[in-house]
Amino acid sequence: MAKLNAAARKRIPTGSFAVIQHQNGKTVKKFPINDMTHAKVALGRVANRSPQLKAKVHAKIIQKFPALAARSEAIKAGPKASSVHGQGY
Repeated sequence: MAKLNAAARKRIPTGSFAVIQHQNGKTVKKFPINDMTHAKVALGRVANRSPQLKAKVHAKIIQKFPALAARSEAIKAGPKASSVHGQGY
């Protein structure tokens, strides 16, 4: 995955971001999902965020990339209590 510089990020259509906010008269675009790789990265980045933000990002990703639905649900569910640090306790 190529790192997005400011110019490349500006060229991405607004609809290819999972979160679009309007703050102080400016549009703030977060979590680019312009391709499958960026969508997977967005899923990973949103894993430790608020449930509301997670739901919003997951819904947008599933809408654009239905193949990521199972992965999205696994991340949304979080780690299982029995697999903390892979030790089973």
